[in-house]
Amino acid sequence: MKKIKWIVTLCAAVMLSFSGCESKENKGNLSVTEKPQNETPVQQNEEHKGEDPHPTGQEQGGENDPAQSQEISPEQALKSQTESWEYALVVKFKSEFLLCVEDEQVVGCVAMNPDARVMEDKISTEDRSLREALTEIIQTACKEQYVKNGDDVKLQMIRNVMTGKTAEMTAESVASFIRDTAKAYGVTVNTELADEYRNVEYEYFVPLGYTITVNGIKLTEDYRTGIYPKELVQAAKFVDAPVNALYRISSCEILDKPEVLVSDAEGNPVAVTADDRGWITIPTVNVTGVEIPEEKYDLVLVTAQKWLDFDTNDLPGENHGFDEIGRYLTGGSALYKQAEDYSKIDITGVAEHVAGDPKYTNLSISNYCEYGEKCFSVHVHLVKNMRLLKSDNTVTSEFDNVCVFVYCDNTDNGEDDPQWTLCDMIGVKEGTRSDSE
Repeated sequence: MKKIKWIVTLCAAVMLSFSGCESKENKGNLSVTEKPQNETPVQQNEEHKGEDPHPTGQEQGGENDPAQSQEISPEQALKSQTESWEYALVVKFKSEFLLCVEDEQVVGCVAMNPDARVMEDKISTEDRSLREALTEIIQTACKEQYVKNGDDVKLQMIRNVMTGKTAEMTAESVASFIRDTAKAYGVTVNTELADEYRNVEYEYFVPLGYTITVNGIKLTEDYRTGIYPKELVQAAKFVDAPVNALYRISSCEILDKPEVLVSDAEGNPVAVTADDRGWITIPTVNVTGVEIPEEKYDLVLVTAQKWLDFDTNDLPGENHGFDEIGRYLTGGSALYKQAEDYSKIDITGVAEHVAGDPKYTNLSISNYCEYGEKCFSVHVHLVKNMRLLKSDNTVTSEFDNVCVFVYCDNTDNGEDDPQWTLCDMIGVKEGTRSDSE
């Protein structure tokens, strides 16, 4: 995933909320009980009377600098963040700031309008708690007369629900803290809680190979969070298996109502309809659960038995019988390579044994599913029984996998000679598989 993926995963399901939060240091009560030492707040305010409270901002880039003259939205401010954050707070008076908070420490501060950018060099929020950062912002605003008696200070709390944390501060407690802090500096302000705003995540579940563009942003693998069903990932490399890819993008990135364009693997436009959440799902070929045909049942059983014999060094031929097991595997698949690599290592250390009586037990072939005409999966459980020659003890080797078979040409004879072969196995108990997906 690309480096900015954390934005998609952390901002993806962001909610703006004004509940469920309190300060860690003083839960439910952020009131100021003491004035800062060695300062006389009211006098500090008097000292700045007559000074121009609205600097021209020349040092920031000049009056005509577009970067200094534009306002940005909370979504744009959040998009600029590069640190993990638990919740964010928008503080708006004449200046407008967004503070990103993680474990009650400010991890990001964004000036959202020109007045805030002029004031930004006068404050420092790095390595500060939220209380300390708010104190410095309000203190500076009072001293510079950016807030005056009777002014309104608007607040907006944005909670990142993807973190799984419950913030310990409420917007009401922040509002009380701001009022008390301003009052300590001789300024009486009103606080207003902004309407709730919900920052959402959009999901698109489409066949692998389709192209999706959202507001001009092409959703590449960087936005892909998974391929489903996972047991068909390998099969899709050899046959037209119905595999879907799941993409996610946050409203922090598209900054507007999503306009989605979808095209199939050949580039043809595909008409889509979003649900109430703005999510889009394009189903692939339906998976049909039917009774396994007899010829496929026999193939599945023999393949499982051959694999167990190969695993216990009981197949005849060179390379521990790889040529024999290879006939049952899909050439070029990760499973084929896994078997080939295994055949090249020294497995002569396998204890000498003979087949038990019976050799195979506990057979179960179930959950047969067809995916079109050239792919099927089935759950196979089988136990191989063996008796060690040296100790006469009985040992077993277990096969318990979801097996995926594909119908394709598995030869290099220059002819189109398709046959059913085992393409992938997913371990049921361990959740392991033959590839790295």
